[in-house]
Amino acid sequence: MLKNKKVIIVGAGIAGAAAAWHLQRLGIEVCVLEGRNRVGGRIHTDESWGFPIELGANWLHHTPHSLENHVKRLRLRTQRTNYNKITAFDHEQRAISMFRLFFMNYKFANAVRKSLKFLQSEKEDISLQDLIQKFMPRDKYSFKNQQAFSLIEQAYENGLAASLNNISARSFFASEGATLGRDLLVYGGFGRVVEQLLAGVDLHLNTTVKEIRQSSGFVEVVTSEKTFTADFVIVTLPLGVLKSEAVLFSEPLPPEKLHAIESLRSGVMNKIIMEFEEKFWTTNNDFIVFLGDFYRNRGILLNYHAYTGKPVLVALPVHDAAIALERQGVQKIQQYWQDALHKAYPRRNIHFRRITASRWHGDIFSLGSYVHLPVGVPPQTPEILAAPFGRICFAGEATISHFHSTTHGAYVSGIREAERILGL
Repeated sequence: MLKNKKVIIVGAGIAGAAAAWHLQRLGIEVCVLEGRNRVGGRIHTDESWGFPIELGANWLHHTPHSLENHVKRLRLRTQRTNYNKITAFDHEQRAISMFRLFFMNYKFANAVRKSLKFLQSEKEDISLQDLIQKFMPRDKYSFKNQQAFSLIEQAYENGLAASLNNISARSFFASEGATLGRDLLVYGGFGRVVEQLLAGVDLHLNTTVKEIRQSSGFVEVVTSEKTFTADFVIVTLPLGVLKSEAVLFSEPLPPEKLHAIESLRSGVMNKIIMEFEEKFWTTNNDFIVFLGDFYRNRGILLNYHAYTGKPVLVALPVHDAAIALERQGVQKIQQYWQDALHKAYPRRNIHFRRITASRWHGDIFSLGSYVHLPVGVPPQTPEILAAPFGRICFAGEATISHFHSTTHGAYVSGIREAERILGL
């Protein structure tokens, strides 16, 4: 009976693509509406440099899982990321010993074990920053050890795309149980996965959704060009877009869903992709990190050369630094990194070939990068956002508890909603 039904999917990111792929292979008519002039959403592969660079999502986290199968089927190049392979420079651009880094990481792991017992006994939530300070106070360590410890904090903020002051410790550790496995960097063109999933689908690009209406027997999706009618709709809009109320719902969303949208936060991570005339850095480690207050939230560099052999470094600013980046021109960004890299490698010639940067905070179709849960927000809040509302279903990385902020989470949510429609 469902083969006579029609489903509209709002958004051609990985969640929408997964839902469309799953429904279409079962013979159900699908129509995908996308406001951008491309598919992929927050997966954005740029081929203009002659090799693929990822301006958005770059990793398969916590593999193996179902999304990895699509990557393997396309024979995309991947490589495991080793977070222990780090070259770190202190506030004066002096190299920090690996022994010191491992020592502080060991101390941090012990502090985490103690903090879990504390969280289980406490009724009130606490920020991740306050929790760390409670069980690992900075003033107990030498200045050099504090510098090494700041690397751990910066790594956590980088993964969360938010300040540790804003992260719920209880919700953070509630989702940690699902974060086992390997992290694979995809550097063979992540966007091809979305393109393959949407192959043969009725796709409408440059189609901005304005309103979603529903009645007892059908739904209408009003766009800038026309109105589409179907039996069900799957909304895969990012949290930032839902918060902006750019898309109206003719029937008001339930209070609990509105509260979930208000409570969750969309963090910001941007990328500064820098190609040089030649590789001037001496390390083959996965990451180069600059520490100190001046580099806070902006000092982590992914060594792309370790994966591709290309003389490319990718800066990963997050939170305030990522937002500030969007107000700067490319020349100013390049000069900043020219100076920083010259201090770390003073005897090397540093010549940029080209540079580009993402700007996810100001992108009207994303308004942020990915979701985190602030202090006081329960771990199950994404599930409230995922709850269907009549003939309107919701997918995306913000709607899944254990895998929010990941491409796999977005993919799984799309399959979940396709299956939900099959059961309605």
